[in-house]
Amino acid sequence: MAIILPANTLSGGFSVDNSCRFNNGDSPYMYKTVVSPTSANISTISFWMKGTGVADRGIFSARTDINNRHSLYWEGGGGAKLELWGKKSGSANIEMHLTRAFRDSSAWLHHCIAIDTTQATSTNRVKWYVNGVQQTAFDTATYPAENAVLEWSVANASLAVGAYAATSGFNYYFDGYLAEFVFIDGTAYAASDFGEFDEDSPTIWKPKDVSGLTFGNNGFYLDFEDSSNLGNDANGGTDLTESGLAAADQSVDSPSNNFCVVNPLDNYYAGATLSEGNCLVAHPAAKYNYITSTFGVSKGKWYFEGKLTVSGGTAATIGIAAEPTTSASDHLGGDAQGISIYQTSNGTFIRTGGSNTTLGDSDVVANDIIGVFIDLDNNKIYGSVNGTLETTTGISITAAASQTQGLYFPAMGDYDGGQAYTWAMNFGGCPSFALSSAVSDDNGYGNFEYSPTVTVDGASTKFYALCTKNLAEYG
Repeated sequence: MAIILPANTLSGGFSVDNSCRFNNGDSPYMYKTVVSPTSANISTISFWMKGTGVADRGIFSARTDINNRHSLYWEGGGGAKLELWGKKSGSANIEMHLTRAFRDSSAWLHHCIAIDTTQATSTNRVKWYVNGVQQTAFDTATYPAENAVLEWSVANASLAVGAYAATSGFNYYFDGYLAEFVFIDGTAYAASDFGEFDEDSPTIWKPKDVSGLTFGNNGFYLDFEDSSNLGNDANGGTDLTESGLAAADQSVDSPSNNFCVVNPLDNYYAGATLSEGNCLVAHPAAKYNYITSTFGVSKGKWYFEGKLTVSGGTAATIGIAAEPTTSASDHLGGDAQGISIYQTSNGTFIRTGGSNTTLGDSDVVANDIIGVFIDLDNNKIYGSVNGTLETTTGISITAAASQTQGLYFPAMGDYDGGQAYTWAMNFGGCPSFALSSAVSDDNGYGNFEYSPTVTVDGASTKFYALCTKNLAEYG
């Protein structure tokens, strides 16, 4: 059993291999200049999104100046809702504010917005689809006037992916993952031209090959398959110029294979600062807590790793938890609901139920990488430090079925209220630390520093990345 949310593709068909991670702290976006449009009135925006939080973030924008700018953005302050807004000649000419909120940071969602302002009926001028379903509930629905022009259809305007068109330039940069980003100039396509419902699981929306669409003069297709040129237009048009992005921001976390990340909704007590696509976790001093991740599992063999990039003491914890934190003093391993690999100056230990069991004699210090191997078929946990197992026989753990929710979630935190710790996590989708090598699991999924296949209990054993393709097979 595993927690899998809608819009994550589990079966075959067209596969999206990559996405791009936008880390707000790097001010990331891509941009280019609009040329003479195929149409001044008709366009389509399509993209897959896996957000990381509920702060205001731009997704797609264009501007000429303060009085002529349009943006599609995630309005965190308004309750994690998406809004399409803009003005021409100083006056607002569109405001479409979805009623539906998007707080889930564990799943990929597809948005398709088809605009045709030549339509006589106002409600036909903007059609907004989420996972293939047209949205009809809007907090605000100010449709553009007939034959209205939006800024991404204006020659010489600046167009941007991953940013908001502000009064001066672009800001409010996106934070999260974007995949299969498509802009169409001159055609109002339906969502079914970009995705389809899975024939075996008809409630799951999955991507389709878009290479046969007509893109128009300003259209582009970002598939993020070239890490050296993330702004490459796979349709063959003018590439977008990248700012605040690097090759390391290419991710294999995608709508075809969704990877585990840290869960920002379980951060009330921990008060951690999350970044790098919800994979970098900075625990503040004066905290005594942990934070869980987005995937829970009850069977199978799983691997993830964390790099202790900042360590102010000797009490960093990483492991698994059967439930989210429930109090301000609920550290990982403090009760039987959690198992942590516990960093001390006297070696490493497994901590659960408030007691320690010796795991190995390695002293974990800053920049060490701890690997966590979870065997829920035989109910054991193993740990490694910089690729070397602390024990090859493992530590027995309580079966997931006997825990509160029948699941274990990857978790990380600290056991020292006076020190600060930063965990750079790697679940295989998009590491939050630089890899000196890129090792996948036996199915070819994920990118890790160290191999998920190890010899334990006298046998070579395969552990796997926490992603939907593996969960469909083993979870």
